[in-house]
Amino acid sequence: MIELILQVLSNIKKDKLLHFLVGVLVCGIIQKFINITTGFTTVVLLGIGKELYDRNYRYHTADIWDSISTIFGGLFIVWMVI
Repeated sequence: MIELILQVLSNIKKDKLLHFLVGVLVCGIIQKFINITTGFTTVVLLGIGKELYDRNYRYHTADIWDSISTIFGGLFIVWMVI
């Protein structure tokens, strides 16, 4: 089982994994101090907002999958809490 998990993780691009982890951390911290709805909403806005920022600046690359990865990180925390 651990080998399967490691194999799956090795196929994920580092950038997407970092976005996922940011979603997990932001949602996890906010849900601990405020509530899960605020945590998840913040992650969605953060994920979309960061890609809008990237789209409008010259040396940044916008990627919809970055937003999706961030939001899935938040969804992971929602799933763990519920």
